[in-house]
Amino acid sequence: MLKRNVKRFILIIDNASFHVGKKTTEYMERQPKWLTVVYLPKRVPFLNPVESKVNRNLKKDICANYCYETEENLLCSVRRYLRRTGCWPKI
Repeated sequence: MLKRNVKRFILIIDNASFHVGKKTTEYMERQPKWLTVVYLPKRVPFLNPVESKVNRNLKKDICANYCYETEENLLCSVRRYLRRTGCWPKI
């Protein structure tokens, strides 16, 4: 893992279950010197540009109505989609 000299990091996240889960919350609480967590309000996806610019289209174009044989196949399709659409650098 690459170590960087991070003095302060602000993490803006939504209230997805894995963001507010016990293990995640405990980890974030143990990092008060360098980590500040800001939660977006519930049910406001328009405040989360990743949700509106990437996830919605990714789900529609890649994940909907298709069953991937393996997780690796899904990951390859997602990577190709993000590169092809060029949406990732625009966020």
